[in-house]
Amino acid sequence: MTTMQTRNETQSSLALMMGLFAGALGTLVLVGWMFNLAVLKSVFPGLVSMKANTAIGMLLCGGALAILSRAKVAMPARFWATMVAAVVIASGASNLSEYLFGWELGMDQWLFRDADFRVGISQPGRMSPATAFCFVLTGVSLLAASQPVSMRLRRSILAAPGLALIIVSGLAFIGYASDALLSWRWWNYTGMAVHTAAGFMLLGFGLLALDRSKGEFKWSLDALTTGGFVIGIASLQGAAGIAYHFTLQLQESAAWVSHTQEVLKEIGGITAGVASIGSSQRSYINKGDGRFLEKETGIKDALHQSVAALRTLTADNPRQLPRLDQLDPLLDQRIAWGEQTIVDGKEVLERIKSDPRTKRIPVVVLTSSKEQSDVVESYNLGVNSYIVKPVNFEGFAAAVQQLGMYWLLHNQPPKMEE
Repeated sequence: MTTMQTRNETQSSLALMMGLFAGALGTLVLVGWMFNLAVLKSVFPGLVSMKANTAIGMLLCGGALAILSRAKVAMPARFWATMVAAVVIASGASNLSEYLFGWELGMDQWLFRDADFRVGISQPGRMSPATAFCFVLTGVSLLAASQPVSMRLRRSILAAPGLALIIVSGLAFIGYASDALLSWRWWNYTGMAVHTAAGFMLLGFGLLALDRSKGEFKWSLDALTTGGFVIGIASLQGAAGIAYHFTLQLQESAAWVSHTQEVLKEIGGITAGVASIGSSQRSYINKGDGRFLEKETGIKDALHQSVAALRTLTADNPRQLPRLDQLDPLLDQRIAWGEQTIVDGKEVLERIKSDPRTKRIPVVVLTSSKEQSDVVESYNLGVNSYIVKPVNFEGFAAAVQQLGMYWLLHNQPPKMEE
């Protein structure tokens, strides 16, 4: 076996290994979505998760790369790899079209529901634009690799997207590293998950290894031209990184404003609930209609739910927790105080007549009830007069005036006992 053959076999084995690793990565993330394992979906808490459709694409691309890495690839395997490449290209292009044209194709949530609205994610369940672009590049490379070796420009089409995959995923890694080490989020505006970047890095090196297994690379540019390209690309990436940093700051500020509005909304709901309880209690005291108290139970439950929502919204702010700990007892005290002020009229009458100091005070029941049972019960409790309120205001005012004239001027009550 010649040195060339040994090198080609080594490169084929490397491509096979990279493909298997990428496929295994996609499989693990799918398991994480099936069993809701955050460590498999996003690696570390707070980081962007690899979406389910991204994991499927990674699995398909890894499998196709592993099949094409063999020394001799049969026609059925080439056909399968071609179909996978077409599916991956279509998936990436569809996601890019959603971003470019504002479409909602509905494929983002086909397999699993995702409600991740954190900064850096435009739509829950949708892969980022950079991820979609990388899938298009990977699909193009796999499509070229599945064609006969004699195809014109096959190696160039295979190698160039592979190198682009390494660059894009490497920039994503640099963004995560700069954020962790320097608190400077330089190139993660793409929203690419850290293990998505790792997967594309594997696929990029695997595609280059696959290309090298078919022959030698030849660099066609001289040193000066290559240096100019490197400087130009580095300058563009630096400008993009700075622009992203300030864009991210604006996004975070907008997220905090939205969060504050949600907190104020819950506080406003608590204030309105307390005011509603007080209003219903006053209306009951003035009119004696028990229907005003029927909604109190629902309002009380809503108050405690609002406090629970406030705890969730302010869980990341330790200074707010002691205030919320004080809010629940205050609400309970306010509700208990209101309930103590509401006493049924018959209960009041019973207390008055059972107390020797007040039992001789004349009591007049002014009510809207004409029920005979209420009349009999009131007189049994010692009421001196039972009057049904007139419906219209003029009649009500006249009745109150006549009551006042009789009980204050004409009626002769006994003297109060000392």
